[in-house]
Formats: sequence, C-alpha cells, structure tokens
Amino acid sequence: MIDFKKIEEPENNQVGYCFIILWLFSVTLSYNIIRGDHITIGLGAGPLEVSLGLSIWRKLLP
Repeated sequence: MIDFKKIEEPENNQVGYCFIILWLFSVTLSYNIIRGDHITIGLGAGPLEVSLGLSIWRKLLP
C-alpha cells in the first residue's frame, strides 16, 4: 500500500527518496552535486510526474 525507496548513486553524488502511495501516486525528493547543488521535488500520478528544481551553480564554465 505505501512503499518507501531510497535512491542513492554515490558515483554521481546523488541521493533521493521516493514515497509511493497506493501504487499510483508518488512524491520524490532528490539532491545531487554536479557543478553545483540541485534539489528536485516531484509529484506523480501513474506514469506521469511533474517536478520542480532549484539549482545553485558553483561554476558556469568548465
């Protein structure tokens, strides 16, 4: 009925959490560090997801 998943990819400096309710609705929160700090919040229904991201760039040019 309610599922909780931890998304972790140390090689990409990414960590996240996903809550799945009734196998249909989901709420996702993730954080990663790739040329800056990035936070993403997503809300899903079935196969669709809408997300909002906030980025703080450390370097604009390589």
